Amino acid sequence: MLISHTPETTPDFSHRGAGVDWKQHNVGVTPVFFTDKAIRKNADGTETEIDIECVTIVVAGDDLTEASQPVDDQIRERFAAQYEAWKSGTEMLSGTPITEWKLITARQAAFLQTLNIFTVEALSELSDYNVSNVHDGRALRDKAARWLKTACAANIADENAKMKAQLAEMKAELAALKPKRPKMSQAQRDRIAETMKARWAKVLPADTASVTDPCANPAGGQPVLSPVWSDK
Repeated sequence: MLISHTPETTPDFSHRGAGVDWKQHNVGVTPVFFTDKAIRKNADGTETEIDIECVTIVVAGDDLTEASQPVDDQIRERFAAQYEAWKSGTEMLSGTPITEWKLITARQAAFLQTLNIFTVEALSELSDYNVSNVHDGRALRDKAARWLKTACAANIADENAKMKAQLAEMKAELAALKPKRPKMSQAQRDRIAETMKARWAKVLPADTASVTDPCANPAGGQPVLSPVWSDK
């Protein structure tokens, strides 16, 4: 579709919605970005065919009020994440595709798609006004909300289990990296004790050379402490 595009006369609506919190406005709303052709009128009166960015605003449960328009700063602000995904070529459906939801039939899924309901999340966010366009709409909306809540809890539990497993694995790896001291045999202990006893005998005064307890107080001096051996 060719769109007449005259930059000199196109009003600037980029200031609209500046600073607005779009979260509530975007409930049940999906932007579909695409590129269209336009005719640009040049200053010399000639025309040039150009590509322009456009968007179609799709409202879940409402197949009558779709509107397409060129992308402006307000659209870029309102749908920043979706716009960036589209520009980077990674655009994808956000949420659980309605066709993969096992709690409804394929026929129900196909019907919901005709009403611009493409995900379970969109179904759960149907407005009270648009839910009337869906057969058993309120029941389906409540079912979708309950399913998403349960799925969210299950995902959290699964993530917690994974984190605990990773923590246990890290602890095991750290324990394996710690140096292990070899245990000392009784014979080794005895040899060390004899060696230390001989050393103490050399440093003690001659009149205390017969002292067998290295912790004794030689010649009224300060107590001599012997080392404590442990293989723990």
